[in-house]
Amino acid sequence: PGLRLDLDGLLKGYALDRAAEIIRGYGVNSALLNAGASTMTAIGAPPGGSGWTVKVRSPYNANEYITEVSVENASLSTSGSDRSPITIEGVTFNHIFDPRTGAPVTGTAVAGAIAPTGAQSDALSTAFFVLGTDGARAYCEAHREVRAFIVAADADTPKIEYINFQTHEPKG
Repeated sequence: PGLRLDLDGLLKGYALDRAAEIIRGYGVNSALLNAGASTMTAIGAPPGGSGWTVKVRSPYNANEYITEVSVENASLSTSGSDRSPITIEGVTFNHIFDPRTGAPVTGTAVAGAIAPTGAQSDALSTAFFVLGTDGARAYCEAHREVRAFIVAADADTPKIEYINFQTHEPKG
C-alpha cells in the first residue's frame, strides 16, 4: 500500500523504437521523435546536418538549459531529480530510489544516456542516475556504443561529466 511502480522509465523508449520502425518502413530517413522532454529517438540527421542537436533542461531552472548534445541514429533519455518529486512529512525527495538501499538517490541531479535504442537509453538513464559517474563510466567502457552525461546535485556549481563523447561534442 502507498507504493507505485512507474514504468515510464522504460516504456517511452520502447514506444519510440516501435514508432521509428514504422516510419522507417515508409521510407523516412530523417526525423527526431519525441516522447516528452526525457526521451527522444533520432533517425538519421537533419538535412545538411551531422546530428540532431538536443538541449537538456537544467534541473535547477526550468527556463534554462544545462547542455546540448548531438544525436544521430540513436536515442537520448534523461532522468532527473526535478521530475515527480515526493514529499513525505514535509521533506521532498526525488522519485528515483536506489534498490540497494531503498532510499531516494542523492548526489545526482540529471543523468543522460545515448544508446542505439530507446528502450536501452530509457533504462540506462535511470540506472546511471542511481550508479552515478563511476558506475556509468564502468558501463560505458564495456559498451562503447553508449554515451552518458551526469550532472552532480550541487546547485551552486553544476558539474557535468561526459562519458564516451568526442572531446568537443557537448555544448553548454
